[in-house]
Amino acid sequence: MGHAKAWNTNRAVIFQVRIDLVWNRIVPSTIYTDRQKAQDGSMNTALLHPVLGQDRMSLAEHGPALAEAPPRPRTARSRAVAVIEAMAAASRDAAFRSLIAEADGMRDQRNWGQAEYLYWRALSLHPLHPGYRVQHGHALKEQAKFADAEVAYRSAWALGEPGEDLRQHIIHVAAAQGDSTPPMPAPRLAPAHPLDERPWLGDVELGFALLLHRTPCLVEEVLPLLRSAPTRRIMLLDLARRPETATANRDLMLLLADRG
Repeated sequence: MGHAKAWNTNRAVIFQVRIDLVWNRIVPSTIYTDRQKAQDGSMNTALLHPVLGQDRMSLAEHGPALAEAPPRPRTARSRAVAVIEAMAAASRDAAFRSLIAEADGMRDQRNWGQAEYLYWRALSLHPLHPGYRVQHGHALKEQAKFADAEVAYRSAWALGEPGEDLRQHIIHVAAAQGDSTPPMPAPRLAPAHPLDERPWLGDVELGFALLLHRTPCLVEEVLPLLRSAPTRRIMLLDLARRPETATANRDLMLLLADRG
């Protein structure tokens, strides 16, 4: 009963872990137990804007037992800057350009399954490229994978891809699933804090890793957050309030209960 009370009292707690973001993915620099997390006051939960680096690592590639990771990357001043730098890097990346050329060829042949795969491979190299997230979304939409297409489109929208056409694509694939949630209007000014940026797919994956210690299992776990959460902050609070967060962080919940 005391444990439940402690969790209810601290539902909105975003507890502290030391993380590095490379390509908007989480890479733990040190793995801590929940008890150590609560005792280490130096940790923080900032969602940073990554810029280019040599390491393209993800939690899924290295697993939860990872003890060490490469040096922390530099961070861009804003998401907009990070996107511009990612697009510039993509234009210089021969592997990326080759994959995009293949993907575009498959698209032109209406081989949507192969186009989807090749755009996905290209985006694994430069995930902050909003224009090719739109192309990935088109390939998904043409296969009637409407939920996946909507995730791609909403992610591109959150990353700053402009245009009424993209907005209409979002509305179309949402309506095909019986939903009428329009994309949120683009802010006139860049948010003052990174947590107040709109979430995209990479942010949702990060939130799951940070709070639930897992990746989203299905697109159905991602899409509702992209539809409903106007900011990263609200998305994280939504995840923090879930009963699964208490279960996934049992040691922390026991510490909170012990402290009243």
